[in-house]
Amino acid sequence: MTRLLGSSVLLLVAISTATAQAVHPRNPLGTGPEVVSAGHALYNRTCTACHGIDGGEGERAPALVGDRRFFRLSENSIFDTIRGGIPGTAMPPFSLPDDDLWRIVVFIRAMRGSASETDVPGNAQQGMAVFTGKGGCMQCHTLNGRGGSIGPDLSNVGAQVTLKHLQESLTQERPIPADYRPVKVVTR
Repeated sequence: MTRLLGSSVLLLVAISTATAQAVHPRNPLGTGPEVVSAGHALYNRTCTACHGIDGGEGERAPALVGDRRFFRLSENSIFDTIRGGIPGTAMPPFSLPDDDLWRIVVFIRAMRGSASETDVPGNAQQGMAVFTGKGGCMQCHTLNGRGGSIGPDLSNVGAQVTLKHLQESLTQERPIPADYRPVKVVTR
């Protein structure tokens, strides 16, 4: 009798757990660049009255970029927060269509996610060929134990910085960090 009762309780727990998990929506759109772009546009139309444009700090709500606890939440948690709001705060519930909410969620995650967590178009083999060949990157940078030591080791850079940071590093001239500035040594 005790064994039957114990089995029944386990079955009820399993059913209630499965039911609770089934009510959480799943992102049906994926995380591709077109979804991020659409989410960016929706975010800037609907969220910037409180949060800042492009995820920056707003007049009535915090920035959504940077090192905030909010980004450790799952996609579902962010979706639920946008849809239901945050009781007792200025964050209201939004009644946008679910697909639009998912687009905003994907944009928010892409703003903060590392480059390796972001879907981008391109050909990895061609990129590696440029990096190791005519781009000359390996003369200064180390990649998986090979290459130069003048510049930073890029073996894990995709997990350490955002896609936007990588794109800006490759397309915009910036000052060289102090640890990597070249020096000219003149002997007597």
